[in-house]
Amino acid sequence: TGMTKVAKAQGFSSARRKP
Repeated sequence: TGMTKVAKAQGFSSARRKP
């Protein structure tokens, strides 16, 4: 779930789906 923060910084909407 911590990836959401990284995904947001990267701008990856797909990464947000990953755990």
